Amino acid sequence: MSSRVRIFVEGKTDKELLEAVLAGCFPHISTTVDIKPCGGLPGLSKQRPQLQENTDNGGINLIVFDADNNPEQRRQDLIQQLADMGQSCPIFLFPDNQSPGQQEALLREMATISDFFTCWDHFQQCLQHLNQAYHTDHHQMVYAYEQVYLEKDEMKGPRFQGSAARLWNITPNTPALKALCTFLSSYIR
Repeated sequence: MSSRVRIFVEGKTDKELLEAVLAGCFPHISTTVDIKPCGGLPGLSKQRPQLQENTDNGGINLIVFDADNNPEQRRQDLIQQLADMGQSCPIFLFPDNQSPGQQEALLREMATISDFFTCWDHFQQCLQHLNQAYHTDHHQMVYAYEQVYLEKDEMKGPRFQGSAARLWNITPNTPALKALCTFLSSYIR
């Protein structure tokens, strides 16, 4: 088992979530974990030097990205992009490594105040009634959830930690995190 794991994620929120998952679900971690946001699928190819350097030093590289609408296609796209860089590494796709979706679908399942999402869904339906072409970004849902329940100064700290942690179930027993924790536990001690 390598003592260094480098996880490549799409963006800053993915990094913040993984940091909180490591702190909440792997509190006695001895593995050195480095999480690198790379700006999505197009940005992964720019990470070739970091992938190679970690491999050359005996480390393990992991990819944690959104599945989006087609998990199998996303996985194949990632495998191909890694192969084009001469790399191969384990891949986990949000929300659960098999279903379509994004990190925000996982966050919705981890939220401690689920009533918010009933209101959000009604809000979305109402807006779509006014304009059928209307669609919100999934990030807006998460930001709205945080804005409703966090004080302004709480939103300046670590996203899923500190006082903001009360909005999220980030424990080893959280059903929504089971697939991610199982994946990570194969590489992190």
